[in-house]
Amino acid sequence: MGSLIKKLIKKLLKMKGYEIRLYHIKPKKHSCDIKSIISTDCRKIHYGCGPRLLDGWVNADLNPKKSIEHIILSMDLVKKHPFPDNFFKYGFAEDFIEHLNQSESLLFFVEAYRTLKPKGVLRLSFPGFEKILKNRFSKINYEAFFNGKFEEYEQWGHLHLYSQDELILLLKHIGFKEVYPVAYGKSNYEDLTDLDFREKQIEVNTYIEAIK
Repeated sequence: MGSLIKKLIKKLLKMKGYEIRLYHIKPKKHSCDIKSIISTDCRKIHYGCGPRLLDGWVNADLNPKKSIEHIILSMDLVKKHPFPDNFFKYGFAEDFIEHLNQSESLLFFVEAYRTLKPKGVLRLSFPGFEKILKNRFSKINYEAFFNGKFEEYEQWGHLHLYSQDELILLLKHIGFKEVYPVAYGKSNYEDLTDLDFREKQIEVNTYIEAIK
């Protein structure tokens, strides 16, 4: 059904003189030099920052927002991270991991773990599969699920939605010693408190902290 709709859309656009092409987007040249970042005392990294840049953090994304007031780094987060082992004290990702397929997220997490210091903390905010089922797929029929598929996956480019248990299983397998759920804006660590930005996502998001 989906492929048929795509073909019809392509045909209609072609009749109007338009053509759809897919391009692989490569990261731009690093906005900050890796050596200069490593030489600073900044030991906090904001993964998948998008347009939201945090003061005192390395803000990393494929194509982050330009800024002369923040530390920004253009990098592909599912490739080998350009940092030494045991480098960062804190990591933070809000509404990022759901944009990776499961195999890509494995690569991201193993690198996030490698580059965290012992006892370093990774904080994650993401649409939790349990909450998505409850809030987006509550009506059990094809039409409702079809609409939910578009609204939760296709509309926002979501590829894989972790359940809380699934993500805890993965993070512990990678080596994190403690993994536990937390509340929006709440943390035992001052640097991770009140970092969450999307209050409207509370009903569907899960919040987790993992200690190396």
